[in-house]
Amino acid sequence: VVNKLLISIVNGLGRMRAFAIYTTLRYAMIGVSLAIAGALALDATHLPIIWTITEGTLLLALVVEICLTVKFSRAGDWRPWVTEHLRFGIRGAGATLLFELNSRLDIWILGAAMSDSAVGIYSMAASLAEGVSQLATALQVNVNPTMAADLAGKRTGDVEALIRRSRRWFVPGMVGVCGLAAAMFPIMIPWITG
Repeated sequence: VVNKLLISIVNGLGRMRAFAIYTTLRYAMIGVSLAIAGALALDATHLPIIWTITEGTLLLALVVEICLTVKFSRAGDWRPWVTEHLRFGIRGAGATLLFELNSRLDIWILGAAMSDSAVGIYSMAASLAEGVSQLATALQVNVNPTMAADLAGKRTGDVEALIRRSRRWFVPGMVGVCGLAAAMFPIMIPWITG
């Protein structure tokens, strides 16, 4: 929750490249942490350390980012905003809960019908797929401000050009990343997890 709040601050500051990097870092660190756990031959009961390493690394990076970019001296008038932020958060909590529930529902259902090992493999694949999907989110977050400005200025030609440029490298890149991930998954996961 703290990391999501800090990432939202980066987003609110309009540091879109940094926002994309930190969003992607979370999923990259899951893979790195899994590799570390595999190299250390950790017992399955110790695998939650993956999330501790991932979120801890991200927290340190975000704290440094916020300390370097936020002028705390300008935050003197923050109290009136607390109520507004709480009101907004409460309104969005249901949608967020349903989104998170939906993304885990298949794993819970499989857990009732399959072995822990099979569910664990599916869960790892789902986490990796979610991480890869963040690449599209990172692109979207970076092009949204440009597209919004161009659309507001009725420069639809510029929007179309941006879409063409992005599509030219992003679609083949995603096909390559997804293909490589699918090919490597049956090799890497048994090697990492033992």
